[in-house]
Amino acid sequence: MSTLPTLRQLNATHDQEQDRILLRLNTTDGSEVRFWITRRFMLLLRQTFGTIADRFAATHTGATVPAATLSAYSEYSREQTVKNSDFQTEYQPGELFPLGEIPILLTRISVRVAATGTNQILSLHPTQGQGIDLNLDENLTHALSQVIESAAIKAEWITPTTQTALPVLAETGTHLLH
Repeated sequence: MSTLPTLRQLNATHDQEQDRILLRLNTTDGSEVRFWITRRFMLLLRQTFGTIADRFAATHTGATVPAATLSAYSEYSREQTVKNSDFQTEYQPGELFPLGEIPILLTRISVRVAATGTNQILSLHPTQGQGIDLNLDENLTHALSQVIESAAIKAEWITPTTQTALPVLAETGTHLLH
């Protein structure tokens, strides 16, 4: 599977038995993809979302501003997205499962600039087999980050103020996890 049709809803819940986060994404065409996220992969995702958010902030503030200004703008943008997003509507499962009904364990991640030059493509893949490419705009980046972070907080993997010390991703870097 390559790029998904337009996303309609995002859902992330912690499965205590698996000790993993189940990420479900459904689309306007009724498709749903399901992924398992480990704690280690979640930490990498958090770092990746920070990198993507800073890239969006740089387009709004100018590439020559200090890192603290980028971070402040990213945080403000995230707060506005979360404030204006609907996280209360009950998740509606999809009817079609292009990658199968059994969740896929994510192990690979990469980010690149979309062909339009404005969005970021987040590629999420298992060790072998199909994954997805998500075409992220700034709001979707913050919403997806919020959904995953909320599940990680409920799982007690992180606290709301946890900072990660993972390295920043290269422009087209790929990371493998077990």
